[in-house]
Amino acid sequence: MNLAFVIVTFREPRQIERLVSRLASPESYLLIHIDKKTNLRVHDEIVSRLARHERISYIPRTRCDWGHFGIIQAFLNGIKMAIDSGVDFEYLIFMSEQDYPIKPKDEIITTLSRDPSMSYLHNYSLPDDQLYLGGKDRYERYHPAFIARVIRKRSIERKIESTISNILKIKRVFPIGMTPYAGSGYCSLTRECVCYIDDFVNENPGFVRFFKHVWAPDEMFFHTIIMNSRLKDKVVNDNLINVVWDRPGPQPAMMTKEDYDLLIESSALFARKFDVRTNQEIMDMLDEYCDEHGTG
Repeated sequence: MNLAFVIVTFREPRQIERLVSRLASPESYLLIHIDKKTNLRVHDEIVSRLARHERISYIPRTRCDWGHFGIIQAFLNGIKMAIDSGVDFEYLIFMSEQDYPIKPKDEIITTLSRDPSMSYLHNYSLPDDQLYLGGKDRYERYHPAFIARVIRKRSIERKIESTISNILKIKRVFPIGMTPYAGSGYCSLTRECVCYIDDFVNENPGFVRFFKHVWAPDEMFFHTIIMNSRLKDKVVNDNLINVVWDRPGPQPAMMTKEDYDLLIESSALFARKFDVRTNQEIMDMLDEYCDEHGTG
């Protein structure tokens, strides 16, 4: 089975090198996006560290401000490159540099091969009672990216956006005929699903324009397209990524060596978040586990 990966990176050359080393194989095609905010020294170091690997391409750089459209543009550019590459991939897997495989390569392929017609996308419809304002504020208010570039604190950014919307009496209307969906921004999609997204985006520029002012569009864009399409019955509501949300501190929690048993016993194929600067030991432990339990 041929797999393609779109990986967004922004900060840590050692971490993306390590991730790529675990994913690289003759059956893997890796598309790397380096955030346009990343300085030239870090950019060049990433390219240098990955130079020894084959079947790697670089996605045109986009500025990816947290919670705004840049990451979706990077993903869309990656989709286009994957389709145009001529690589006969069966899945396109979306990851960040802080994701990491927790199962051997052959187990990843075995899992995806059980039903290669199914995409793996965590999703739920909006509004949702567990979210602030049901999540409707994500798309009913304007969320201009320039505010995020000036204001780095989300609570203040939200107050500014609310004030602007109240003054201007703006309530945005979701694209007609579509139900909004949300979920994790990282997923594993079939080639059929990826090609559908590419065609949809080309045929519906108004939908794309609408999402350029949605908050956290990476957690809604693909979900809304897919779950309003004929492919909705070919979606498993699971992105195969283990994430821990129920701990004090920044969310999601950073994985440590104490999470080893949790990770290897998980049915997921990947996990997040990892940080090679502070918790390299858990990555070493997972590498050892995958090497010992893999068949090649």
